[in-house]
Amino acid sequence: MTTDQKKEISHEGESYDIMQAEEAGTRLRPAEEIIRQYWMKYNEKDRYWYAKVPNPKKGGRKTAIKRRSKADLEKAILEAHYRRTGEVAAGPTMSFKELYPIWRAYKIRVKEHMEATAIRNDCCYRKYLKNADWIEQDISTIRPNDIRKWMKIIVADRAPTKHDFTNLHGIVNGVFLYALDEGLVDTPIAPFIAGIGRNGKLFTPMKSQLPEYDGTQVYSKEEAEKVLAQLQWDHLIDLGIRLIFWTGMRIGELLALRWEDVSEDCSEILVRRRVTSKKVGKRYIHPVVEGTKGNGFYRRVLVPPEVMQGL
Repeated sequence: MTTDQKKEISHEGESYDIMQAEEAGTRLRPAEEIIRQYWMKYNEKDRYWYAKVPNPKKGGRKTAIKRRSKADLEKAILEAHYRRTGEVAAGPTMSFKELYPIWRAYKIRVKEHMEATAIRNDCCYRKYLKNADWIEQDISTIRPNDIRKWMKIIVADRAPTKHDFTNLHGIVNGVFLYALDEGLVDTPIAPFIAGIGRNGKLFTPMKSQLPEYDGTQVYSKEEAEKVLAQLQWDHLIDLGIRLIFWTGMRIGELLALRWEDVSEDCSEILVRRRVTSKKVGKRYIHPVVEGTKGNGFYRRVLVPPEVMQGL
């Protein structure tokens, strides 16, 4: 199966995007091994190749399909099997470019990445990895030292922020670790790229690290009082801003707040969900997910008496 075939698989007129498949791309198996599981026959009368594959429109029951060539029929078999089981057909070679979306879907499937994390990784991939000359070669032939040199050149020439480099490091290490688990490489990449980010002088400072931003990261008491003085008590958005000031809640946590999270006397709030981002096709949606950012646990925040008096 080629890279282009894996990006978008069509079956019975339906389009399927592997980048959005949370339950797909979790396992790799040789294509020949998958094809052997299915009945396949050539009909000399009409000169078509026939096979029976699971049809999602019929509850997964096997239905007959036909193709002019054996290669096209095998492709259709692999696509149908992929839809039913999430097993990706591994050819003789697999590139980093092919493995990235498979690793991405796997991390979401096992809940090690949230969709927002995957979207952030996609941005990092497009920014730094998309045009790298080594991502399309067989991953088993990539020398770990070449990756180390490439990452050093990226840091030296493009001076990413520390945050960007951390994401880049995580993607490269994660995909190679997945390839190691699948038996596609023999050596982990982690020891070879460890320590590259130790020299902080090579990175572009983030805004919070620049001197001119030091005094603007947190509102002073006087600044906070000026902002609060401008907020109205009968305006929903103003009340939300006031609540953020007094409780330290994140915007996503405030947007996901429900009345059941507030105590009967309104003196405390149980923060236990947040609004996040998720890409569906070409658009973004913002579902509510359980847990707070970071540790994923719940936490209680007190509503100050000043806010209670205003209410």
